[in-house]
Amino acid sequence: MKKTSFALLPVLAAALLSAGCSDEVTVSYDMRTPFERELFSQGDYSTQNSVGEVVGTGMRWWLMENLVPGGEGLPAVWSRKFSAQKNLGYHRHSLPSELALKVPVRAEVDEERMGEVKGFENFVSDVVDPLPVHPLLRAPLRKKELLARFAAEDRLWWRATHLLRGTFPRKGNVTALVPAADLAPLKVDSVFTAGVERIQGRDCLAYEIDYRLENAPDADLLFEQFLKADTSDGRAYADFKADSASAKGRWKIWIAPENGRLCREQDWQELTIVAEHKETGESRPVTARKAIERLYTYDPVEKGRTGSGR
Repeated sequence: MKKTSFALLPVLAAALLSAGCSDEVTVSYDMRTPFERELFSQGDYSTQNSVGEVVGTGMRWWLMENLVPGGEGLPAVWSRKFSAQKNLGYHRHSLPSELALKVPVRAEVDEERMGEVKGFENFVSDVVDPLPVHPLLRAPLRKKELLARFAAEDRLWWRATHLLRGTFPRKGNVTALVPAADLAPLKVDSVFTAGVERIQGRDCLAYEIDYRLENAPDADLLFEQFLKADTSDGRAYADFKADSASAKGRWKIWIAPENGRLCREQDWQELTIVAEHKETGESRPVTARKAIERLYTYDPVEKGRTGSGR
């Protein structure tokens, strides 16, 4: 066997170091290899009063996701199903998009898009009807338009987590390089890559989407939480009702660039709720915050995990 000259070792080491520390990262998506992953989702919903920030609702979910490749010329199929939950606080039985996580869903997907999402048609029968609340509190969750909203949110999530395609700087403003218009109804201000981080044994590229959202949903629920779960200012707003809400947000996403598999997400929003006096029409702003954290594990080892079931 021919021996490598020791004189060449520093040169080889420098070349390897240079390759490993490239200023660019190439992102691609593997839709041909099946996967199963566990998803832990944590949602915290807070409001700001005269004293400080008060978390009124906390949602914890454990879910399983699968990707099954399609045959020749056919799309892959993504699916998600509920495993366990531990939800606490004022709106643990009433936040629509959180409760929708309990419905098994599936959709055809490719590297960019998610097709029709099937399963939400069972939301009322499987999730809303069994809720341990007064029938009047179930009524807002029976609205048919919620089903279209849930599907739209999943399709937006797929587009946002498959936004990068091609070669990008490890750190930098990449707004001009991505199809930000595809993230409607979000109005994207900027997209930045934020470097490569080690997450659960994988090198994951982070990128951040700074956005604005008009007509943010659930303004009435968050204002109700402000009045009831956060009582320090409740008397001053007793004759007000929520009129609308807008949001500023930062969505940070970590993906493994060699196959596009998700590692982690953080979606933070600061919402401004406009509350109007029921008689005079006087407007007052109320600040609310929503923080969603998602962590993806591809080799789940904990089986038979149990939740509170609440």
